Amino acid sequence: MDDRTKIVTYSSDHPIRSKREDRFNRARFATHVADTIATRLDPSSIVIGLYGPWGDGKSSTLNLMEEALAAHSEIVVVRFNPWLFDSEDRLLRGFFDTLATALGSSLPAKAERIGALLRNYRSMLLMASFHVAGGLETKSGGKEKTTDDSLAITRLDEVSDAFREAMERAGKRVVVLIDDVDRLNRGALHAIFKLVKLSASFPYTSYVLSFDDEMVASSISEQYAHGGYEAGRNYLAKIIQVPLHLPPPDAIQLRQMVFDGIADALAQSGVEFEREQADAFAHQFAAGLEPRLATPRNAKLYVNAVTFALPLLKGEAHLVDLLLMEGIRVFYPKLYLAIRENAELFLGGGRDPDQNAESAQRQRLADVITKSAGEMTPERNAGLRRDLLEALFPRLSTAMHGDEWESKWAREQRVCSGQYFWRYFTYSVPPRDVGDHEVKAFLDGIAFLDRRGQDAALEAFARRGAFPRFVHKLHQYAPNVKGETARALASAIARNGTLAAQERGQPSAPDSTFGDAADLITDFVKRTESGQARDQVACSIVEIAEPLTFALECFRRMSRNADRAEEDQLLSIDGESAARSTLIDRIRSQAAAAPLYRAFSRGARGLYRLWAQQSALEVAADLGQKLEADPAEVDVFLASCSSEILGAATSDVSQVADFGREAYEAIAELIDPDSVAAALVRCHGPGLGSGDFYQLDAASVAARIAHQFLWMHRHIQDERAEQAAAAADSELAPVPSEHSASGAVELIGLSTKV
Repeated sequence: MDDRTKIVTYSSDHPIRSKREDRFNRARFATHVADTIATRLDPSSIVIGLYGPWGDGKSSTLNLMEEALAAHSEIVVVRFNPWLFDSEDRLLRGFFDTLATALGSSLPAKAERIGALLRNYRSMLLMASFHVAGGLETKSGGKEKTTDDSLAITRLDEVSDAFREAMERAGKRVVVLIDDVDRLNRGALHAIFKLVKLSASFPYTSYVLSFDDEMVASSISEQYAHGGYEAGRNYLAKIIQVPLHLPPPDAIQLRQMVFDGIADALAQSGVEFEREQADAFAHQFAAGLEPRLATPRNAKLYVNAVTFALPLLKGEAHLVDLLLMEGIRVFYPKLYLAIRENAELFLGGGRDPDQNAESAQRQRLADVITKSAGEMTPERNAGLRRDLLEALFPRLSTAMHGDEWESKWAREQRVCSGQYFWRYFTYSVPPRDVGDHEVKAFLDGIAFLDRRGQDAALEAFARRGAFPRFVHKLHQYAPNVKGETARALASAIARNGTLAAQERGQPSAPDSTFGDAADLITDFVKRTESGQARDQVACSIVEIAEPLTFALECFRRMSRNADRAEEDQLLSIDGESAARSTLIDRIRSQAAAAPLYRAFSRGARGLYRLWAQQSALEVAADLGQKLEADPAEVDVFLASCSSEILGAATSDVSQVADFGREAYEAIAELIDPDSVAAALVRCHGPGLGSGDFYQLDAASVAARIAHQFLWMHRHIQDERAEQAAAAADSELAPVPSEHSASGAVELIGLSTKV
């Protein structure tokens, strides 16, 4: 690769920070809004919405507003990022902490007073939250008494009045800028709007919220079964008092931004643009690509795509074709993929190979272009084909281009040449993606490779991070895979299950590569010969699949289902029984070598459950012996039985869910909870388990889980004692078995949310 690629620079998507960088005349708009806010005489709060699509420059405009507000000494600007907080309570705390910090910096003499006011206000809001439409609601969702409502509202009014007095004495006005609201999920959206509504009682305070109003209204509308989009709009109208749409960027400036960026990219790569080439590109860009150039972000994405492609294909592709193909990749991504996946149509123009005339292929080509170009008017669709695609692929036109043109196009390194076509696409396949031709090559060769060769081929995909995509692609080809090829594929993937990158959470999650690969194996087993031979294949799969948790996933999917007719069952009754016994033998052997909960963490739950279905006493004895031998093992065991909070990216305390009733009952199915409780007491001492279930000052995750298990265990024992007494008094049926947690009343508030 040319050394110049090492110093290539790309257009940053970072928003501008000063009017000196403004090339779309947004500074004038931002300054006008900022001055209007700063010079308001009305002390009441106001909420302004800054609307615009993604990439339109809303963040840049907020920065320009902040710059303009800096000229007003009486203005305190607060930038708040809601992305940093993952719950409504944390959002509330973070907002008021940010506000207090900003005011403390601007009003050091009053910092302590204002900080106390805001903490007081925040505390009251944490105790009682308000509907956006008004009305006090407790955390549990129930309405409080009117006297309590009045008292809370009175106290909030007192804080608001005190805040007003502090701001009037200081001669200050607060402007809160909140960006990227449209990037929040629906729950976080409601939380941020609720927060703004709750704090809108502060005088001398203005809010500017930046977001795509269409996207936010659509997101909000999903919770209204009948109101739909209009309901989302009405919701916004209750929050936003002044809606402002960002002025559209000037089309000429957008075009110039692209041309300037391409000129820089050419210079960085040492490529010269001849006048004829420049004219051709400008014409084709204006006719085919510019109609999709709507925002500065679009322009930057295109320039960056060209900047990336030029060094890779320097001297190996036609310059104008490369620029236009990169434009299609950015502005018409589905069309780009359609061209790549239908090379014979675009290279041949859809013409019959025996005659240069209209054919069914031509209609197929037209359908591909129409479908992949997106929603366009017939006129725009015709223009796209005429002004852009026919320039790139001349055989799409009605003009005749015989075989002699191929050598000319090859000399020019044109994309319409079969020899050069793939050069415009090979680099563009993402590193973790897999091309269709790779999958076909693998399928064609799998039956001719020995086990070592098969494993090496799969490992090659995994080394570049493409195994999940490869598995997904194989699903598309599975219907055409039969017999020995299907058997070989099922066995190869089973042996290499460790290559499947398992997502956080349950290994059987529908979107996990574990589950996807197990489904694929099941499909391949289904395509082998039926009867006893298929049973043997399935049994061999659970015998060789690695890791053991992957073998369990495969077994679950191949197992018989009561909802399916007999002819639709994958395995016979005897076949399923044999596979089950084989798998349980592996589980038993693994447990003898090392505790399942240590070897497979949360994946051990399914292994224990299957083993217990055949021999619950064995499982209970195995776990009991390990806890008796070393009480410290109980923490590792409980950790494997706890759940993670989805979406967590690291492994800190907040990511492990509370140990709820469901987890307790799952343990009770495997081992007597008394044994677990005894091991916990021996390990942690008798102090845990009393007081509040939600013990927030636990020294570690293990201590918190231990406390919650013991707390629940003791409460369930108390419940059973009360039930037994009630049953004795009323001569009712006996109490449930002491080894079962079912039948106990649900403990309010202890359900685990994952």
